[in-house]
Amino acid sequence: MTTNNRFIMNKVPLEYWSVIQRLPKKSLFYNYQNSKKVFEEFDYTGLSNFDFLSSEFYIAGFDSES
Repeated sequence: MTTNNRFIMNKVPLEYWSVIQRLPKKSLFYNYQNSKKVFEEFDYTGLSNFDFLSSEFYIAGFDSES
């Protein structure tokens, strides 16, 4: 399923998400299997799943140098 609906995004656990970051000539995929640390760090923020996407937390988590 693909959606930008905030209600649906907040109901689907992040473990089932795949986020696509589109860059020139390539796309990067972030999911629980290849970015487990970032996905687990997000639990500590207290924010909604929608905020995981809108804040781009999936790219570097708390590590601002990545």
